[in-house]
Amino acid sequence: METIPPVSQKSTFVDSIAWPAIGLAGLATFVFLLIAIVITLDPARADMISDPLLDHFGTPAIFLYLPYRLYVYFTLLVSLTTLISSIGLLKRRNWARLVFISMMCVGIVFDVFAFFQLFSLPFPFPLIHKLLQGMFLVGFALVFGWIVKRLSSKQVRAEFMPALVE
Repeated sequence: METIPPVSQKSTFVDSIAWPAIGLAGLATFVFLLIAIVITLDPARADMISDPLLDHFGTPAIFLYLPYRLYVYFTLLVSLTTLISSIGLLKRRNWARLVFISMMCVGIVFDVFAFFQLFSLPFPFPLIHKLLQGMFLVGFALVFGWIVKRLSSKQVRAEFMPALVE
């Protein structure tokens, strides 16, 4: 028996999630690949990056204690994984759906961690900045949760199940 992905059951939801994810993850992969190349070929450049720069963009403090090079490689790995799983979503591969759901869950954990850290650490920013950043973190966590819920639904799961051909 041979298996082929079902063609007639494709929903627009998966496509509307996959295409923007491909664009954003592709851009992030490209940017962090360039940064990784630069700091690998010229290690002194990695030392030029200061902790306040990372702190300014709301990076959770755990990343501030990692060497910048490790932070770049980790982010490159995450964006490349998201890019590959997004392409797999378009092709209706179940492994890609599971990996993409995992990446969304990692994003939720990251956002929750960053939210609580935002108000517990003495960042030198006004309260309004912290509140706005907190709203964005909560908003992204909710969107990621909604995507996980939709990708885990019966209707969407059915799109990723191969049809049996005899």
